[in-house]
Amino acid sequence: MSRFLPFLLACPLFACISCETTHYNPAGLEYPEGLKVVNLISQSNCDLPKCSSGRVRRLKAKDLRALVVNDSTLQVGLTFDSVIHLSTCEKLDPTFLKSSDTISWVILSGDLYDACGAFEFDWPIEEGYIVHIDEIRRD
Repeated sequence: MSRFLPFLLACPLFACISCETTHYNPAGLEYPEGLKVVNLISQSNCDLPKCSSGRVRRLKAKDLRALVVNDSTLQVGLTFDSVIHLSTCEKLDPTFLKSSDTISWVILSGDLYDACGAFEFDWPIEEGYIVHIDEIRRD
């Protein structure tokens, strides 16, 4: 038993060092770096106003890279051909908007709430959320 003791003590240490939690959506797709699953199961009260924090918080964003589509829409890549649509509650500062010859990327942190089917998406949008931004900066 004593010869296995160092091995038994080292195994939990290696397990903690080598593993990071990967988060997946209900379809089994891996969420991009910066998104953490909070609650994908509970039913949300869709009678609440669009930007109510009473809706179910589905995901948490921390240093998430997103493309600015317009003053109230961001997109995050999910797969090579699909995106996550984020609708903001307040219009973005005009300094974050793209000019005619550039693409505008931002890094944001905040909470993503259930959109309750408020959007009609065409392909390639895979998921849609209402984002309450805590912090945002240019990338």
